[in-house]
Amino acid sequence: MKTIALIAAWIALTLSLWSVTAVSWNRLQAAELIQISQDNYDQVVPPGKEVDAIIGDWVLRNDHISAVIAGPLPGRKANMTVRGVVGMLIDFTRRHHGSDQLSCFYPTAGRYLFENPEGMVCVVEGKAIALTFAGTPVAQDGTTAKLTYTLTDEQDWLDYQVTLTNGSEAAIELPIEESLRCDGSQFHHSLDESLQLFSATDQHFGQSYGWMLNDAPLTSHGSGRNIKLHSLSSSAGLVAPGKSTSWHGAVAC
Repeated sequence: MKTIALIAAWIALTLSLWSVTAVSWNRLQAAELIQISQDNYDQVVPPGKEVDAIIGDWVLRNDHISAVIAGPLPGRKANMTVRGVVGMLIDFTRRHHGSDQLSCFYPTAGRYLFENPEGMVCVVEGKAIALTFAGTPVAQDGTTAKLTYTLTDEQDWLDYQVTLTNGSEAAIELPIEESLRCDGSQFHHSLDESLQLFSATDQHFGQSYGWMLNDAPLTSHGSGRNIKLHSLSSSAGLVAPGKSTSWHGAVAC
């Protein structure tokens, strides 16, 4: 798949930029999903200046990366300015060089809330773990959302998929739109048009993030606390009643 090859190449290039010393970590035999508790917090929460994980959140990790997905706690905030984070990616870093600098990645750009615990489902298929959240619209427009994160044993990146369904009686505009918070003046943002990959890099703390939509052109606007990612695909548009639209992408660090 084109996206996998490009993500892998970007990871290799990014890692070559950092003059860092690898730290020791417990190697894993397979990908795993762990709910954070008081007993395991220090062992499973990744390090970093921007870590926002709390007890009840979920850690999805393998031997390469560690991702924290905020658990379904109504009103959950990452901090006083980063809100509505249930089901969102709030911490993300590599395991051999832990330095979380991500405030939050919103795959549906804050248009849906994923706070219902009954809407969270974990599925294990072979070497892959998939964690799914069901969302309700902030606009109360009759649509619904399904958000799934997937990680395999040897994967260097985190896959995600969004499906929006129009349950109303009229066609609704449901564009491919995501948002992220990479706070701080140290971040440099760029969009590589040849790779169709958006990156946010903090050289001071030795962390870089990359986002890519599978088989869809990407554009971005904003910075820092309000970065929006959009698809330029002509397929994004009106969704008829009873129909769905979906997209999937990958985020790497």
